Amino acid sequence: MSNQNGYLGRSPGDSAVIIASQTFEPTGIQTDFTFAAGYTVGYMDVYLNGARLIYANDYVASDGSTVGLTSVANSGDVLELVAYKAFNVGNVDAANGNFNVGSNLTVVGHTTATTAYYTGIVTASSFSGDGSGLTGVASTDNIITGTAVTITNTTNSTSTTTGALIVSGGVGVALSMTVGGSLSVGGTITYEDVTNQDVLGLSTFRSGVQFGVAGVGGTIRANGDTTLAGVVTATSFYDSSGVALANTAHVSTTGLVVVGVSTLSGNVQIPDSTSLYLGNDDDLELFHTAGGNTYIKNNTGELEIRGNTTKIFNKSSSQTIAGFTQGASVGITTVGILTAYSDVAIGVGATIHASSGNAVFAGIVTATTLKYGTTSVETAIDAKASTGKAIAMAMVFGF
Repeated sequence: MSNQNGYLGRSPGDSAVIIASQTFEPTGIQTDFTFAAGYTVGYMDVYLNGARLIYANDYVASDGSTVGLTSVANSGDVLELVAYKAFNVGNVDAANGNFNVGSNLTVVGHTTATTAYYTGIVTASSFSGDGSGLTGVASTDNIITGTAVTITNTTNSTSTTTGALIVSGGVGVALSMTVGGSLSVGGTITYEDVTNQDVLGLSTFRSGVQFGVAGVGGTIRANGDTTLAGVVTATSFYDSSGVALANTAHVSTTGLVVVGVSTLSGNVQIPDSTSLYLGNDDDLELFHTAGGNTYIKNNTGELEIRGNTTKIFNKSSSQTIAGFTQGASVGITTVGILTAYSDVAIGVGATIHASSGNAVFAGIVTATTLKYGTTSVETAIDAKASTGKAIAMAMVFGF
């Protein structure tokens, strides 16, 4: 059993001879028998009913597994196969049966096997092959590959413990990630240096949205209240009922600043006892008290009413109180008493003095009735007919 390595007899590296035997008891006519432990060709003895058979004459054992008899064995015969095995621990090149290693196994070079089963941990600096036949690698600490990893399982994920790929820890992605289905995040999504966010569907923000650091540019709150620090530009605005802002019945605000032109198609109402100011310094004021007077006050400069023809009407516009026409007459209509608080000068022909009531006329005074106090002038002359005063009064008034 030298294994042809330069030694006569057993090699010093060989261990003690190991004998393996197997007994067969055929139930009928049989010539071929399979030795379960395998054998080395030339190291097999065959015994039939206790008698040792001669190789080549009585049997053939040439494939390391099967022993064939040249004559048949019948029912009642006993066939024993005995194999002699020399084992060199320094040079194992074959094992026809199971090969068990009680401690560590170090292999220098490649290990080739049809199937390998490991119940413990397999550690290697690298693995070769496409890995298409690997199963049960869920407990591997690190899987590093230079090519794309394809997972063909199509199980949909409905929680953190379902789906084709289940990761118990965090996931770090250095480049882009594309999600073909829905993305559900149970925690907080933090964006760092995001330039653009393209959302094709609906985005729901349950606590609100802040613009700028800590909402310095504006905030949209969860209840819909919105505060914006800058300018809001839009083609149109609508209220909660879907009505455009231009048709909104009420716009409530503490201050409304319009930079351009405002066109109002309806009335402008200002509450009682509230002023309407015009000018940067509130130069012109329009004020109305509740059920009382209304005034227009110019706080700086002159108050001018311009027009070639200007008229003042009563409340119902049924009567002209005063009229002013450029280059023509000035008319004042009154049903009662016309009160002037200072002298009234009519051209250069007449003057009525406010303090004394005296009237001075440069021309002719024509009237249907002239009174002296409360008495008509004509009656007064008749009463003074016997005196010289009557003659003087008649001369003055032309009687």
